[in-house]
Amino acid sequence: MSAKETKEKILKCTTELILERGGDISNVTIRTIAARAGIGVGLTNHYFESKEQLIEECIENVFAELFDLLVNDGKHPGEDASGTADTLTDSRLQPAGKTGPDRDLFGLEPDDELLSGLLNSNTDQLDPELDNELLSGLYAMDESGGSPEEKNSQTVNSFELADEGGSDETTRKTAGLVLDFLIRNEAIAKAALVRDAQNPLRTDYTARLTDAFAYAMVDKKKLDEIVSNDRMTDHMKEQFREHIINDQKLKAFMIMSSIKEALIRREVLKTSMEIDLQDDEQRNRYVDSLMELLY
Repeated sequence: MSAKETKEKILKCTTELILERGGDISNVTIRTIAARAGIGVGLTNHYFESKEQLIEECIENVFAELFDLLVNDGKHPGEDASGTADTLTDSRLQPAGKTGPDRDLFGLEPDDELLSGLLNSNTDQLDPELDNELLSGLYAMDESGGSPEEKNSQTVNSFELADEGGSDETTRKTAGLVLDFLIRNEAIAKAALVRDAQNPLRTDYTARLTDAFAYAMVDKKKLDEIVSNDRMTDHMKEQFREHIINDQKLKAFMIMSSIKEALIRREVLKTSMEIDLQDDEQRNRYVDSLMELLY
């Protein structure tokens, strides 16, 4: 076998073992992986530095499909419903691949000063230096009269209008898509999400999916109006874009937390509440109930 074929076989055998053990990666060892692949332990260690790296690549390969679906409105990348080329909705939602402590949730470099000019930490209002740009550019409001305080109030009110969430149906569709995928790939999903719970990171799968929900809840029309406004600087556009997405994070966190817990405690949910998430109709009812509670 070539080096590529050997590595792919190791990944395939590791995934099989994770599935067979119901996502319990503590019972998946390098020795059992090597035995399943029919190779030596030393050769396995040659291709993968540690069991953790090997497990991570297996999980990422599976979750990559979910992130592809999320950025392509539930379709596989490259095709729409009619089989024609489709475009990504937003580059932030592409799979992060390998991430580290200084990477954002979707693999982007974080900008700690991103919102420092947008919000005044003492007043919770828009930075006065940004007001004129907002008034004359994005909202084209009348500057002919009114005190600075009145103008600032108008700016905040206008920003709140742009900060409204997107379609509830889009959020529901995203929740259904994620839960469907996690149930179809239950063992791998549990391996990832249980590990997230044991060692929470801002780059883990739970966090990245929370970002996906936050983006799904954003009013895309309002977002497009902001990023396409030619009277705003790129930095200002990014400030607004980040702020609008982050404004949905709490609700997104609640959705992802509920889905994550339902998956991990699926058997308990089935026996104590008679909700079988493996049944399509009951799974849809669970998502509908979740949306009703949040909206």
